[in-house]
Amino acid sequence: MKTFRILIIMVALLTACSKEDKSLDSGIITGGDPRMCMCCGGWFITVKDSVRRFDQVPADCTIDFSKVTYPLRVKLEWKKKDVLCLGDEIVVSRLILDK
Repeated sequence: MKTFRILIIMVALLTACSKEDKSLDSGIITGGDPRMCMCCGGWFITVKDSVRRFDQVPADCTIDFSKVTYPLRVKLEWKKKDVLCLGDEIVVSRLILDK
């Protein structure tokens, strides 16, 4: 019985670690959106072979977008915006540099 409990705990820990790694997608920020329209602005990012756009940076993000060189490889947690304007908008909840 004790061996079974240890096995369950080990499986739970391994599963938790692998879920954390899978939660972040790789992305490449290619630059800012210079267009001047009601729905434009933010940054272009390629995620999962699709070009998307985000206009807000998470509060805990330490990347200084005014000093970086594009393209910029990042890891991110994201979802599609609930209300779309041009159809390519996403919400980024976590953004870190990919080393």
